[in-house]
This record gives sequence, C-alpha cells and structure tokens, in this order.
Amino acid sequence: MKKIFLLFLIFILLPLSAKAIEETNAEEINNNEEIHLNLNSLEKEKEESLEISETSSPEQPSENIFKKALSDIYNLQVERNDVTSFLLKDYTTVHFENSPVESLHFWGGYIGNFNMNFGEDKYFQYNANVVQTGVDGKFKNDVADFRILFDMSPIRNNSRSFMQNFFSDVYIGTNKIPHHRLMIGNMYTHIGMEGGTSRYLIDFFTRSQMAQTFAPSRKLGVKLTGDWDLVEYELGGYSSDVYFHKFFPGTEFTGMVNFKPLGKTSGKWGKLVLGGGISTGKRDVPYTVSSGYAAYQYKKFMAEFECSYANGYNGLYGATRTQANGYVVTLKYNITKKLQILACYDHFNPNRDNSSYSNAYVAGINYFMKGQAARLILNYVFTQKSHTVDSHAIILATQFML
Repeated sequence: MKKIFLLFLIFILLPLSAKAIEETNAEEINNNEEIHLNLNSLEKEKEESLEISETSSPEQPSENIFKKALSDIYNLQVERNDVTSFLLKDYTTVHFENSPVESLHFWGGYIGNFNMNFGEDKYFQYNANVVQTGVDGKFKNDVADFRILFDMSPIRNNSRSFMQNFFSDVYIGTNKIPHHRLMIGNMYTHIGMEGGTSRYLIDFFTRSQMAQTFAPSRKLGVKLTGDWDLVEYELGGYSSDVYFHKFFPGTEFTGMVNFKPLGKTSGKWGKLVLGGGISTGKRDVPYTVSSGYAAYQYKKFMAEFECSYANGYNGLYGATRTQANGYVVTLKYNITKKLQILACYDHFNPNRDNSSYSNAYVAGINYFMKGQAARLILNYVFTQKSHTVDSHAIILATQFML
C-alpha cells in the first residue's frame, strides 16, 4: 500500500507545482470532460482499460520500485487507441479478499500544452489544462462498479467555484442486464457523439466549437445504455443543474440512437454508423439541442460528420434561449499503430439571430507512445470569425494517464 500511495502522491504534486499555469481563451480548452462514447458502442461509461502484462513482484525493495515501474512502462504494449489505458495500473490497484469490494484502482490524468498564437493577440504560453485523480472500484462477482473522480484543473471562468468543479464523477453502475448498462449518480451527459467522448479520447486537442458550447457538463441522474449488433442507444433522465449550482431546478431528458448497418459483416466492408440524438429540458428557460451523426471507417481511414441545432442550450455557463448551430467534418488516417494524421473543418454560428460565424480549420498529428496513456498532440489551427481578424495557432500538448 505504501508503494501505491507514494506513486500516486508524486503524480498529483508534480503537475500542480508548475508555475506556468495561465489563462487561456474559452475556445482553446474545455478541461472538464470525461467518460467516453465509443463509435462502436454507445459506451459502457466505465471506460475499458488495458492491462500491463508484467506485474510487480511482492515485497520488492522500495529503492527498486521506480526502476521496475520505468521498465514496465517502457515495455508496455498498447494495441488500441480508442480506449483509455494506464501506465501504472498494476502499481495503483489494490485487491481485497474478505470484502464486498474486489478491487480499487487509483489513477490520475494530466494534459498540458504549449500554445503559440499568431493572431491579433500574440502570445506564447504553457497551460496545465487537465489535472484529475480518481478511483474506480469493482464489487465481487461483477455485481456493480463505481467511479469517484476529483478534478483539480484550473478554473478559467467565474461560473463555478473550485469545489463545485472538484467532485466530477460520482456514480455506480451495473452490467448485469444483458446488452445493457445502468448508471446512477453524478455523471457526464452525452449530447452529440463528440460531446460525449472522454477528454482523453477526443481526436484533437480541443473539441469542436459546437461541442464546447452545447455538451460539456455533468448532471445528477440515471441513464441506461444498450449495445446490440445493429443498434446502440442511450436514454437518460437528469436534474438540469450543472456542477452543483442549484438543487433540482428542473428536469432534462437526453437520448441517442445509432444504427450500424454493417454490424453483422465482421468489418468486411468497413464500419458505418448513422444516428442522432436530442437533449431537452428546463432550467430557468426551456432548451432543446438536436444532433445528427455519420461515420465510416475502412481499415486505416475514417471520415466523420456531425451537426447540432440548438433552440436554447444548457452548457457550462447555464441555460440560455440563444439559438445556435454548427457542424464539423473530420478525416483521419492511421499511418501506423502509433502515428495518426487528421484534419477537420469546424463551422459554428453562435447566434442565428445575427450574421456572426466562426470557422476553424485544424490539421493535426497524434503520436500514441503508449496508447492514450502517453500521447503527443500537435495541432495547427486557422480561425476566421465574423467580427475579429483571422488568427493562427500552433498547439503542442502532452497527455499522461497513470
């Protein structure tokens, strides 16, 4: 146990000691998103993780712990990049024998970036964007599991306090219903495919403009997800409050359905997903966000299209009647298992009552050193906005999950 908590404590303290944490604008980062919504599965919400093949030997001298850990990290082989993996899972997982809890996995995530902006406001800065720690627990006989996630990321707006942001995921879930997963607690709501993807699994450094605006929020409620060969779906009922501002100011329903026409072909002609969803409720004002999605993957190539249309929405900064819409087109190609190139066109209209618009052209490279557990991200972003001058930015980011 001492070894586990020593490594965990060191991980927490190191990123928090950085002096270069500065403000970044709202379009660059939304640092509070969790829980993955997979292309092939409307996600079990309890993210899969990849195991380290070698386990640490019992009673190993403390002076050799770091050497063994570094060796395990160096030899870790990760085959998939669409699920989360952890560099030190064997070291930070505790197993119990005489307890209803089978295991506890303590983990942490960190994302930081260098941002070089060449627009009207020129700057070069380093940002600690995501600083999180969590514990995933599993009950014996696979009866249920739970997650508690603490978010210590810098708050870059006045919409919530540190403590409102601190308790992010607090939920319990079960997979005992065949083809289904039931979850109860405070958790991320899936508004759109990209909007429901984990912060650690999104393709680019930041989400699209519409996903940043409509989607990133956690709410208290219950959700049911289903996964079959030809269809996947999610149905959820929640309080319309976000981040513990008010106690049940209203209700919200969020649902998604995706169809997989090639689901029974074993990938012979690739993978095709067609679907959409809706999120509607009331929090001071009524709001409704609808979305559509299409994706095709064949071997190393993938193309995605997503659009959203909002008659009011309930985002990070509260509910609003503002009518907005947007769409994004993304192309990806895996050169190798570790190296991926990608590009997207991101259009957003923040208010349909006027002629404002924002277009972003993004090109990127992802290098998966150890899957999503150790990832390098390089993005070039060219932005056009209706009422400001064009801007250019280069973003170099690192992502680690222990």
